[in-house]
Amino acid sequence: MAMGKIIKRELGIYLFLLIFLCVWMHYKELLSHPIEHFKHLPEAPFGLLHPLLFTFAVYCMILIVRVFIHFIRRLKRD
Repeated sequence: MAMGKIIKRELGIYLFLLIFLCVWMHYKELLSHPIEHFKHLPEAPFGLLHPLLFTFAVYCMILIVRVFIHFIRRLKRD
């Protein structure tokens, strides 16, 4: 698979996770007062970049599982 396709796929997965986790964790705030919620992001207890960092942590966990499954499938195929 071409490197560009892989990067696009992985970025798509990351962005999906970012949006999914944001909505999952903050759906009440996003439904009641979304603009104010985003305005207060810099004062968040975990910092301004916490959505990106938490998403990266979840992405890494999912990536580990995906790589493990890939190797198991490859072992079964050979």
